Amino acid sequence: MSPDARAKFGKHKGKTWSWINKYDWKYLQWAKLNVPNLFEENPQTRSVSVDQKWGKPTPAPSVSKEVPPERDDNDPNSSSFMYNIAKRMLDNGEL
Repeated sequence: MSPDARAKFGKHKGKTWSWINKYDWKYLQWAKLNVPNLFEENPQTRSVSVDQKWGKPTPAPSVSKEVPPERDDNDPNSSSFMYNIAKRMLDNGEL
């Protein structure tokens, strides 16, 4: 196997055999037994666009912002309701 062969998938996807051998050699031992087709045989056939994208972060998916519920001091499940109770108890010396 060529030291320039790259992992096709897994936790070291895109990394070369030589890099994995240097930094995580136990993974190579495991892969020999469990994943026979982990590495690409001909890394020279990789397209330039794939190599250019390798290692670059992907943009985060757009997230719709939820509108928070309106504050309700009379709702017993709201934090402001509990805060007001605790504040009154502190003011009255009950805590």
